Parts: sequence; C-alpha cells; structure tokens
Amino acid sequence: MKELIGQGFTGEKKEVVAEINKVAKNYKFAVSVQNSDARKINIKCVHGQRNRNNHNGSKETRQRNRTTKQIGCNWRMYVKWNRDKQHWEVKTVSNEHEHNHPLDKAPIFYHQHRKITTPVKQQITSMSSNAIKPQKIFQELMNHDDEPIMKKKDLYNFRAMIYEEDKHGRFSQIFEYLIDNNYVTRYKPNATKTKLDALFMTHGASIPKARRFNEIIVLDATYKTNKNDMPLLNVVGISHLGSSKLQNPDGDVGIFITDNDLAVINAIKSHFSNSKHILCGWHMEQHLRTNIGGCFPPKSEEIQEVKKAIKDMIYVNKKDEDAFSNAVDDYKRLIRKEDEAEENNTAEADKKLEESELCDGNFDNSPSTRSQERNPMMELAEKKECKMMDYFNGCLKYKDKWGAYFAGNLLNMGVRTTSRVEGTHWGIKDTMQTTGSLLKTVKAINTVIQKTIADDEVQFLEEKHNMPLYEEKEMVAMQDILGRVSFFALNRILQELNRGWDNSDKYDNNSDNCWCSTTRNYGLPCQHYLAKNGFTVKLSDVPSRWHLDYDIDTFKKTYSSKAVLMEQERVVLQKLHNTIFEMESDQQKYDLLLSISDLIDETLLDPTSTSDIELPSDVITKGRPKNTKNARIPSKFETEEIKNRKKIKNKKAICESDRENSSDDNDEIFIFPQSGKRKDREMEFLENLNNKKKYESL
Repeated sequence: MKELIGQGFTGEKKEVVAEINKVAKNYKFAVSVQNSDARKINIKCVHGQRNRNNHNGSKETRQRNRTTKQIGCNWRMYVKWNRDKQHWEVKTVSNEHEHNHPLDKAPIFYHQHRKITTPVKQQITSMSSNAIKPQKIFQELMNHDDEPIMKKKDLYNFRAMIYEEDKHGRFSQIFEYLIDNNYVTRYKPNATKTKLDALFMTHGASIPKARRFNEIIVLDATYKTNKNDMPLLNVVGISHLGSSKLQNPDGDVGIFITDNDLAVINAIKSHFSNSKHILCGWHMEQHLRTNIGGCFPPKSEEIQEVKKAIKDMIYVNKKDEDAFSNAVDDYKRLIRKEDEAEENNTAEADKKLEESELCDGNFDNSPSTRSQERNPMMELAEKKECKMMDYFNGCLKYKDKWGAYFAGNLLNMGVRTTSRVEGTHWGIKDTMQTTGSLLKTVKAINTVIQKTIADDEVQFLEEKHNMPLYEEKEMVAMQDILGRVSFFALNRILQELNRGWDNSDKYDNNSDNCWCSTTRNYGLPCQHYLAKNGFTVKLSDVPSRWHLDYDIDTFKKTYSSKAVLMEQERVVLQKLHNTIFEMESDQQKYDLLLSISDLIDETLLDPTSTSDIELPSDVITKGRPKNTKNARIPSKFETEEIKNRKKIKNKKAICESDRENSSDDNDEIFIFPQSGKRKDREMEFLENLNNKKKYESL
C-alpha cells in the first residue's frame, strides 16, 4: 500500500478509514483506528496490539466463549491533516512484511468489508416484510461472482434490529395500512391512552358475508405471532360455497364453537346471551383420553374400548339419549376396570413377595404388617379412581356443549371442531414464516384474507356456470336447481334422492318426523320429504341461503369504515328519536339530551390520536414465563420429592418413624390425570418406597 503515500482524502475520519479499507480489501486485510485527534490519525491492522482484558474476564465470569483478532501485528499507517490543501494526507505506510499473519483471508472474514449499504438495507427490509425466509434472502444477496457479501449472522442481526424498531414503533403506521387496504378497525388504548391494548380488524368484504352467514362462528386464539406478544383471536365463519352455511332468521349468531378457553366463553355469554355455545369435539376427545389413557398399555384392547366410548359420546348421533348414556356407562366401567387391574397387580406382587419371604424364612403374616404394606398401593388406586371419576362427572355437567345427542343434533352444518380456524392460523403463520412485528402480522393476515376472497370469487363462478355430470334420471329430478344452488347442497340432495329411490317401498304416512342428518344438521330436503313430493326437487324446496345469486353473492370490496359509521349513525339517531318520543315528561327528555351533550364535550376535550399511541412492549399472555428454563414447570409432587431428597441428604440418620411420617405427608399432593405417554410418577415412587421397606426388614 505504499502507493497511498502523499494521497489526499476529504471528508470525516470515518470516511477516510472507509476509503483506506477499500484499498486494504485488495490486499486481503482490514484496518482500524488506533488513536486520533483533530490533526492526525494513527491507523493499524485489525490484527494489531493485544487483548488487554480490561474487564478482568475469566472462564468462570465470562458469559460466553469469545475470540480476538488482536495478535500483535506491527503494520501501521500515519495520516495527517494538511492545512494548505484542506484534506487528509497519508504520510507513512509500513511494509507488507510487517504483518505477522498471512494475507490470504477472504474479504467476508472482516466485518469492515461487510458493511451493509443503503440499497442492500432496503432490499432486506422489503423482502422481510413480504415474509421471505432468511435463507432465500441470503441467496439473493450475492455479488457478481456468486460470493456472499455478508455472513448469515449479519443478516439475522439486521433483521432483529428492524423488528426491534417496529416493536417500539407507533400504531399510526398499522392504522394507515389497514385503512388503505379497506379494513374496518376498532382499537382500545390503555388507561393513559399511550399504548395499544387491543385491535379489532375486519375486511370490508367480510362484513356482508358475516351478516349473511352468521349461524356458525368458530373462534380460537393463537399466540407468538408478533414481537409485541399480543394474542390473536381469529373469528371464522362458514359460507355456502364448497361447504355449508345457513342464516339465522332472527339475525343473531346461531352457534359459537370454541375450545375450553374461559375468556372467550365468558365473552360469548356476556355479548351473545341468546346464542348457543358448543365445545370443540377434538379438544374434548383429547381431555377424556388423557383422563384415562395412561392407565392402560398403548395398544391394548382397553385403549381401543376407551377410544370407542369417547367417539360414541361425542360424535355418534342417535334419535334418543340411550346411545349417549351407554357410552357414558362404558367409560365409567373402564375407569373401574383400571382400579381393579391395579388391585390385581398389587395382589400379585404381594403374592410373589410372600413366596420369596417363605423361601428365606422371614415371612411375617401378622395382620398389622400386611395391612401396612398394602395400604399405600390400595389407597393410591382408590385416589386415582376418585380423581378420574370426579373429572368425568364434572364434564357431564356441561354435556349439552359436547355430547353427540345434544351438540350433534343442532343446525351445526356438520361442524363440531375448531379445525377451520386452526387451518387459518396455519395459513397466517406459514405466510409469516418467523415471528415479526405487529405490522408484519397484519400484512400476513391481509394476505390470507385477500387469497380467501379471490378463491371465493372463483369458486362462485365455477359453481354458477359449471354443470355437474349426473345421470339422466338425476338430471330430470334436479333440473330446477342446477346452476342455481351451491355444489354442496346439490351433492347432499343427490344422496337423499338415491336413498329415497332405494327405499321407496318402505315409506309410510308417518315419515314426516324423520331423523335425517340432512334436514337436522343442514336444513336441506331429506329422502322422506323428496318421496312425499314425488322425487322432484324445486328451487322453493331449498332455502334461499343455499342459492347462487349475483345480487346476493356479490363480493363488494368498497365496504369501508365510512359506510359502517354512516350506518351506525342512522341506527343511533333513530334510536334516540324513538326514545325521546316514548318518554313521558319533558324533564326526562332534557336529562337525556344533557347527558349526551356532556359526553360529547368530554370526548372533544380528550381526543386520542393514533400518532400518540405506541405498540405494547410487555403483554400478559398464556404459557410459561419467558425467564424460566427451557423445561416444563415441575409438579407439586416433584417439588415435594426434591425437598425430601434435600432433607435426607442433610440428615444422614433418619429413624423409621420419620420415614413413615414423610410418606404420609405426600398423600395430599397427587395430581391427576397423568398423560398416557408419561410414567405414573406417584405410583412409581410409592412402589419403590414400599419395596425399600420390605427389603430393609429382611
């Protein structure tokens, strides 16, 4: 680098060092500032000097293993400010042999050569906001020789910096994005009106759909979708395209389907008291399996009986309650069978122990001794049975929310689980790929909604203009509804027609009170209705909510927040007019108007702007606290077991009575039910304790 002697550089010190690093890059090393002042800059090789360990770090105190590039290289450069020419001028440069290391390293080895330029920053930001994976971004960031211009570590660090800025950003950016993309939004700030507490958003095209298809609403919450730790509550409805949907005549939501989330359930009770609520069948199935599943081997006949009893309780719909009651009895019988199996295992173990004691000549058959040996195992089996039976009886108290005879015989459109909303959660997270800012989450939700709207438009046109291929007999019977009813309704009616033709000689005049799922769950004409009407389907036989109509099935995207406000304004003004008209005295009318005026003045005095609201940085959510170790929280039993171990370690000599007292103290800390994949720790502990006593007495 001797050619730099006498060369001048303009700009600040950082710019001078950056220009010199560009030259050093060609020689396969990098430079940094050793010391400087207003008139000179002493530049060294990055391998110069030695690590001084100013913080006195050691292997014990250092949080992570670290390395250093400082190995005592003697290469130096001296740059001085030239007053006459008003620039920095290179005065001296060391020879290349002053380097005590080989000059063979790639430019990416030095962070000085991996500075992210402004165009690259914009490219990374744009690709990250569009949910492109870091691996794909890294592959795009190559130079002309297909060599990386940065390490993956640099890419992840820059993305983390972007997310941290978004995390502590303003809500106004998200609000403007939602308004520009035709969303109706409602938000709730905290008490000080400085941070966001809750955000509601719905697309303009979703509002008319929600009003028309409002009989089945599925709700579920998911977590870890954004860096602000705000949970996402997703509300999913079911249309008539490719699926099924009925409209509730009184305008209220017909049925809500949720898991056993108390917050969501309480909100439904508070705001939709006239609507029905049922629990997700899949979640109830898992709860009931966990309650008894760990008591039998995984592939045993008893496990198959447990699965059958649970499915009969949740999914098998019958005309009377006998089938549900029989399944309940089978489940209780299996709980008692597990208790009997534990007693038999205990008796068999005692018998083997007696035989071994008889062989050794140490058999003690006194009643007190045998009762003391059997009590822990017998009491544990009884406790397990009581716990499992209590849990199941508690579930039966709200059987109308999950039982097949109760929840399965409603107009539920065949939907008994929250799988539809779980699928939407997967679509959002698959679009995001990684947890990011709240704005990134909102953009991912918008991507999923826009795709759903486009798919619905295509599906509507296909069902409206495509003709299904049926047999001639079927086409004649359904000619009035072809192209005018959704495919799902057509296929369901076709099934009923075929059943009706097969059973035409079995119908009588008392077939009106049938138990067909097509009518009971979907509201469509069943085989009995079709037989009574000569196996001919008219458009009037199918509810209008199944019809395909351009005037009704319009996918308006212009439904905006202003339209909602205008509609709400008309409703409120009409309500105010009716209330004043019905009041008897002028004093009541005056008090009402005065209270409304005061509320308006209070709102005008304390306006809240979106630019003043920040995104939350700490939100209380479900799950294990963040600062805990990467392991599950120990149970009460395990905690007590650890305490007992410490006591035994501190006290070397413990008498036999102290051991019995410590074992008695553990009787109140059993937790049920146990998972089927885990061993019964309580049973194992007491069994080991019991065997230890027996062998110590030998």
